[in-house]
Amino acid sequence: TSQEHIFLEKLKRRGGGGGGTREEVLVMNSGVHDLKLMVDRRPEVPDPPLEGEDFFKAMQGNYEFLFQLANQFIASKRIWVSTSAILDETVPERFKGHTKDSNVVRLNQISDQIADKNGYTVIDAHSFGLTAENAKLHSDGIHLKNGDKIYYKELLEILMLAI
Repeated sequence: TSQEHIFLEKLKRRGGGGGGTREEVLVMNSGVHDLKLMVDRRPEVPDPPLEGEDFFKAMQGNYEFLFQLANQFIASKRIWVSTSAILDETVPERFKGHTKDSNVVRLNQISDQIADKNGYTVIDAHSFGLTAENAKLHSDGIHLKNGDKIYYKELLEILMLAI
């Protein structure tokens, strides 16, 4: 499929070859932008956008497909990083319909379960993002402000411990 082709081409450009290529560590994640598929009106996105359980079932299929492709790479360690938390009370009005932490929690439940089933170590970026210290780094409940370097440095340290 075209999705498979795009994914594999991106991996190849980053040094992976697919079809049994050996990589030392394979790290994957998803993000808050997956929630945009609930409201997105681009031609390649179902019209009308999927909502509720239909959306989550479609995302489960997307994640299963992603792991199927990624499993073509032989890695000594496989890591999945969950989507970080959203601070609902500070999300800008235009995002509030779909950008809710409860949606992130549901996506993480789905993706974490698939990651675990495929032998990935799961890094819980959601809980990490909810700490009082890290919550202060958000500029609008979704995006990080100047503290993004602090946040990603700490997350990288957690990731390194998993390796």
